[in-house]
Amino acid sequence: MRIARIALILLAFIGDEVQAFPTLLECTRALELGADIMSASAVLSTSVTVSFERDGETVACGEEYIPGETLTVVLSSTPNREVFEVTGGVLSTDGCGAYTGSESDGTNEENFCIDLGFSRCPKQGSSSQEMVAPSDGSDITAKVGFANGFGTVSITETCTLVAANDDTVVDLVIATDDLSILEDAVVLAELATTLSGDGPFTVFAPNNEAFQNLSEGDLTTLLNDIPALTDVLLYHVVSGTVLSTDLMDGMVVSTLLTDATFTVDLSNGVSFVFDTGSASPVSVDNITSNGVVHIIDTVLIPPSRCTNVFTHCYSFF
Repeated sequence: MRIARIALILLAFIGDEVQAFPTLLECTRALELGADIMSASAVLSTSVTVSFERDGETVACGEEYIPGETLTVVLSSTPNREVFEVTGGVLSTDGCGAYTGSESDGTNEENFCIDLGFSRCPKQGSSSQEMVAPSDGSDITAKVGFANGFGTVSITETCTLVAANDDTVVDLVIATDDLSILEDAVVLAELATTLSGDGPFTVFAPNNEAFQNLSEGDLTTLLNDIPALTDVLLYHVVSGTVLSTDLMDGMVVSTLLTDATFTVDLSNGVSFVFDTGSASPVSVDNITSNGVVHIIDTVLIPPSRCTNVFTHCYSFF
């Protein structure tokens, strides 16, 4: 019995008719059905699937992603060795190149992965890999090739995410009736082109009531002083994608206005605290093709435009 078992093991390594023990999953191998990977002809997995997660929550195949956000590619089980492959995004380099065996052709596996921009990442005994979503609106696709033992390499079905939509943060502002004053302000400050760019941007958008809570004279003055208006608007924009789930108590938010920040306060709900007041969210996580918009109930006043330090500061000069 022992001799027969040894013979079977040896047969696994020799002869054209018996597939060899899979020793490598590497960047050089494209994940295609029928491809010769680790001396095995790759087959479609019927039980193991790949999906995405955002902050621990599943993002199902076919759903939308947020430009520039961090996602996790997740395999439904943990194999012995695997290679993650994505298009339309950039995989994290963490743990990549942790393959089993040695390259028979002398290829420097790590350098090859880097040359590919880590669109493929070979690992060992892992069921997940982080990635960054693109900002150009292209689809994200992910699949994983994996092996657990003798003679079989499986490839998952491809999972695809699509960009949220073609609308930019400016398009969303224009389409939202309650942001019509903000729309006028953005046009006056000539920021529409900037905020329609690649981004991603996070915009804390004061609604109409927020502007109307300014005295009539202050609002008129603000809308007629373009430098002041520009500063106020830039104080509401953050570089990158910041979802409501990313907010932490005491978090200091750096804005596009130089050296101007505000602070997140989660002690009693959610509020955004600046030097002379605070704002609360009305609607959060309004996703666009180049970022996200959170609608708020107060106009945030940057310290550089505040000369009246009371509960609220509505004087800009």
